[in-house]
Amino acid sequence: MITVKKEVEFIWRRKPTRITTLFFVNRYGILLYGALAITAGFVQEHTVCVVVTRATEAVILLLTLVFSICAALRAYVLWNKNWCFSIIVLAMNLAPEGVDIFLYWSSTPTSTPIVIASCVSRLRLGRQQQMRSKRKY
Repeated sequence: MITVKKEVEFIWRRKPTRITTLFFVNRYGILLYGALAITAGFVQEHTVCVVVTRATEAVILLLTLVFSICAALRAYVLWNKNWCFSIIVLAMNLAPEGVDIFLYWSSTPTSTPIVIASCVSRLRLGRQQQMRSKRKY
């Protein structure tokens, strides 16, 4: 675990690079996600709900991308700088990102009267899927 003193010494005082950018997004992106997630729980207005939900989804995608890149870099270093293996690791980590993009694209943010879950996403169902779900219940 890096201390604030070491972080200032090794990261903040350096010239910005791709690695320091990954560090900042990885370290402070989760704080942004937490703030957005808490905000989404208490939003009542529909337009604000849409903005907060889409911003939260964008932060999740960014954090997942950073995790994927870090995993690929770790594989690159641990496997004697083998790019083939690190590209496989990167591709496997990005597969869920593609699924998330599809789910976020096909979902609709909605306001609810429930206090802690006042802003949620729901998937739009096609006509056949709606009919199937009605038959089950």
